[in-house]
Amino acid sequence: DVTVSALLEQCGVLRANTIEELFDIDRALVRCPLPEGPRVAIVTNARGPAIIATDACINQGLKLAEISAATRETLAAFLPPEASLANPVDMIASAVPDSYARTLRAVLDDPGVDLALVINVTPLMSDPGEVLASVADVVRARRDAGLPKPVLAVMMASDSFYREIQERTDLPPVYRFPEPAARAAAMLWRYSAWKKRPVDEATAGFEV
Repeated sequence: DVTVSALLEQCGVLRANTIEELFDIDRALVRCPLPEGPRVAIVTNARGPAIIATDACINQGLKLAEISAATRETLAAFLPPEASLANPVDMIASAVPDSYARTLRAVLDDPGVDLALVINVTPLMSDPGEVLASVADVVRARRDAGLPKPVLAVMMASDSFYREIQERTDLPPVYRFPEPAARAAAMLWRYSAWKKRPVDEATAGFEV
């Protein structure tokens, strides 16, 4: 199995261990551009899932992006004083759709960020669809401006909401929990890194 995994990795094949992982990875590849690097920024309204996402990203080989001083200054202008401006960027539970849009926009503008993971734990009486729509608007605007960066969303909402939006192709890839989103994000970077390798490296170590 180790030999097969090494061969597949050398050939640029992304290996999924389960059918569920297969579709998680496929969703990211279809809807996201490939990242330029492994530096991920996490935007959240809940600290707990963000910590889980941080551990998952690092365990999958991604790196936590360092948010620049200029970006932190931009965030401080509109986020509450209780918010955390480091990475993960925790907007706290009072974050509204506009908070997500402005924060994600600022984070993606940071040259030290290669991709973003957006987490929403939906409070009572809130509409997760509005949050997701605001995230999608930012992703669409950057794509139209020729500045695409991958964005994956974790929407910890009701089962019915998740089923309704999971396969919508006009949205960024959506996941129920942080760990599968982190795995899919890491696969995007692995494939991007493989495509960046010189051609001779693709056959290094193999004899015909």
